[in-house]
Amino acid sequence: MNSAGRKIRLLRLELRLSQSDLAGSDMTRAFISQLETGKALPSLRTLSIIAKRLGRPLSYFLDDTDCITTGATELENSLQSYELGKYCDATQSAKRAISDLVSSEDPDLLFQARIALAKSTIAEKAYEQAWEHLYDALEFAVLTNNCSDIGTSFYWLGCCAYLSEEFPLAKRHFAQAIQRLAVRKTDLYLYLLSKLYYGSSCLRLGDLSAALESYAYVYRKTNTSEFARTHIDAGLGLGWVHHLLDDSKKGYDVLLATRKISQTNQQYRLANINHNLGVISSCLGQDAKAIQIMQDCITQYLERGDLLSVASMLEEVSAHHLRFGRIGEARRNAQEGLKGIANNQCANLQRGRLHRLLAKIAMADGLHDEARHQVEIAVVYFQAVHSHLEVEDTLKLHHDLHTSNLTHEDKG
Repeated sequence: MNSAGRKIRLLRLELRLSQSDLAGSDMTRAFISQLETGKALPSLRTLSIIAKRLGRPLSYFLDDTDCITTGATELENSLQSYELGKYCDATQSAKRAISDLVSSEDPDLLFQARIALAKSTIAEKAYEQAWEHLYDALEFAVLTNNCSDIGTSFYWLGCCAYLSEEFPLAKRHFAQAIQRLAVRKTDLYLYLLSKLYYGSSCLRLGDLSAALESYAYVYRKTNTSEFARTHIDAGLGLGWVHHLLDDSKKGYDVLLATRKISQTNQQYRLANINHNLGVISSCLGQDAKAIQIMQDCITQYLERGDLLSVASMLEEVSAHHLRFGRIGEARRNAQEGLKGIANNQCANLQRGRLHRLLAKIAMADGLHDEARHQVEIAVVYFQAVHSHLEVEDTLKLHHDLHTSNLTHEDKG
């Protein structure tokens, strides 16, 4: 019997728990029995769950080697700080964990510490440093020939690329994660997340058919309470892609169903779902309903300090007013959206959309020179994030401007 298994058994008996009690709904009694007899070794995540149920810190169950115990404690501190949103503390704890574990013979703990460091660095938006940490983790996973860890590394590389708006790279990394994680049933959750964000990357790049396939797959596979939040994320994307593919009614129905699930899951993504419902309501000609939903969304985004989402919603409010011929209101909301977001890499996509919308407003107002200027700015922002769909749509607008000018000159 190994040290961890012996401690699990003694504590379980002390607390008068059966093996089934300790297993709960996410493990089996047989698995607990194998742990206690040393026939199976728990992963760090599994051991963390068992530690919480037995009321002990994770370090209590690890081997009594000083470097491993200290490193595991620092890793646990890092993960807890990350969950609490204390990303700087999480980064420092993860660095100390790596320093303690680098000379140990526990590759699983060392890999987890490297990923913890990368996650907290991404959360701090220090993407250049995150790349370095993730490539270190990937190199380590390759050296240990661990397919699961390789897949995990590619998943987080995809997340880092996506958040820094490198969408072609994100798509490639998520595809690599899917390939590695598909072979292990124990990595199902991460596999589904990789499929989900692969779909999101495809959507950003204008590959709507690939996005639809990925979102639909995840939506089908997560229709259980166990994966409720992933199901909501997939439904949010699926409804929007249906709308972009000119099936707004189907998209609206998917979002309505998703909203019901969100309302029973701590209103997870509710503001985002209402955001898309407001946009689709506008496209379906439901003026008053659309405005009400979108104004409610702006209030929700402001309450949580999400200024980028506020700008996105103001873009949709502006587009709605333009659709109904209210040019002054449309221009005011679009300009307000631009003022509310910082001019940085993370906001490039949104700034491009607002400038493109201002071009459409200028066209509707007969201000063709202003429209051309706004189009040029929008294209620069879209090219910076490699969004082929947005560039294509904006260049169509540029073509419409050119055609309109030629027609105007002919009439003159």
